[in-house]
Amino acid sequence: MGEVQRNLHIVGSGAVGSLLALILSQNTANVFFTDLRENNNSTKKIHLSGVLENYFNNPTVFGLKNTDITLNNDAIFICLKYSNDYVSSLNLVLKKFSATTPVLLLQNSYRHAQLLRERFENPFVVGMLSDLEVFFKNGALELSSTPFTLKIADCDQATTDLFRNSLNSPIAKFAVGGSEKYIIWQKLARWIPLSCITTITKMSIGKALESYPRALLFDLINEICLFAESESFHHFDKKAIFDQLNSLPKNLTTSSMRDRINGKRPEIQTVMSEIHQDLTKTKLPYKAILKTLELMT
Repeated sequence: MGEVQRNLHIVGSGAVGSLLALILSQNTANVFFTDLRENNNSTKKIHLSGVLENYFNNPTVFGLKNTDITLNNDAIFICLKYSNDYVSSLNLVLKKFSATTPVLLLQNSYRHAQLLRERFENPFVVGMLSDLEVFFKNGALELSSTPFTLKIADCDQATTDLFRNSLNSPIAKFAVGGSEKYIIWQKLARWIPLSCITTITKMSIGKALESYPRALLFDLINEICLFAESESFHHFDKKAIFDQLNSLPKNLTTSSMRDRINGKRPEIQTVMSEIHQDLTKTKLPYKAILKTLELMT
């Protein structure tokens, strides 16, 4: 008797969502997309380049369903860039899904989890991606290196097994552990400095580190870590975060950097604006965060 085919739905068909779709489709799953930018049912064809051609069919075709979404989904994966209209746009889509469907949220923001939890019953799981640079270039999906890490917050065993089995892949390391807030801030404390300096300088991390004011970067990391600690009740090693930035591949870029180069509002700007707003209500320092925002606009 063959394995049961799971119906898995991805909200957001950008680079991260497309990469997850490739992985999910290899693990006995029917994968469908919902893209907020599309209004009709059609298909999404993903062309591949570089290392991904060694692992997946090129191209790979998936269903794109924005209307008449079946409620019989075994899991939903939310892979959207965070923006000012994120919540209102996402709510329009999520109304089409059953509130009891397991949800894995992969997002570079700290405000959204509670908002979405009000819509979905358990299981609702927050995850983070690290060591990942994936993007579209000349219409083809590229992955800079493998493996990357996908870590989810602590949850019940059945939900853990569902996501572990769905995301099993030679190009990804799956891990479980930590509270929801710790998982979120473990990612943000590292992602924010990286995205800020590459976006502001419009340079890869190697060149950005050479040209960006060192004192301002130290102060930014310090302020982000203080806020992260107040939110997650975990200690964050500031020196380790700085050292990790310096250990990254020198040619590493970020999606926020590419968005700013292309004249789009970068995701990091939205996240930093929210952090600044929230910090003004506390006694924590935010001078470097405000200066970073000014350089970004």
